[in-house]
Amino acid sequence: MSITNMSHVEKIFLEIIEKSIKPISTKIGQEAKKSISLTVFLLSKKQSLFDAYNINEQIENYEEVKGEVRIIFNKFSVPLRFELEAIFKPSSFESGFSGFSIRGNVKNEDDALIVTLTGRSNRYNVWNWYGNFSRE
Repeated sequence: MSITNMSHVEKIFLEIIEKSIKPISTKIGQEAKKSISLTVFLLSKKQSLFDAYNINEQIENYEEVKGEVRIIFNKFSVPLRFELEAIFKPSSFESGFSGFSIRGNVKNEDDALIVTLTGRSNRYNVWNWYGNFSRE
């Protein structure tokens, strides 16, 4: 798998959004009674590879909370491993919930991309990006 084949990388990026980020953000919004708005970036060497993707899980009459998601590929292998961090704006949730982290992999099976989550953790009162997720 080559990083220069952007159309394939973009398909993987969109599949990760559809199969991992959207279901989790929808569930968080429903449980917290909030509308979730996320801006998603795929990072390589602390730079976004292409334009951000916006997720808007609007629920009528619910307060909107905004956040950012950053995805990195750990290495280009089969299956492709990825990690992501999501951080919401401070004070978005009374509980101190600040976001979530996910690990997973993507493989191509019968011409379909299969996203498998291998780990997830919720974050509370953590507002900084760590390691390769930081753009500094």
